[in-house]
Amino acid sequence: CSRELADLVQESRLSADQETRPRDDGRIEIRATVVDSWELRWWLLSQGKSVEVLAPAALRRDVARALRDAAQQYDN
Repeated sequence: CSRELADLVQESRLSADQETRPRDDGRIEIRATVVDSWELRWWLLSQGKSVEVLAPAALRRDVARALRDAAQQYDN
């Protein structure tokens, strides 16, 4: 995620086992055990380009699909 979002997530942790580490591309990787819920998905989608879901694969696919579907509405 972006550094700005990582700062916010450090203040309001996603889980007790949350870990962060810098990536070579300047972004921050956050690992945390969370419940897959509509609230999680809503939050992830609300972050737009500030976040990229890397795993689990099913969640990554679902988020990518939702973002593609939303973007298609603006292609016309």
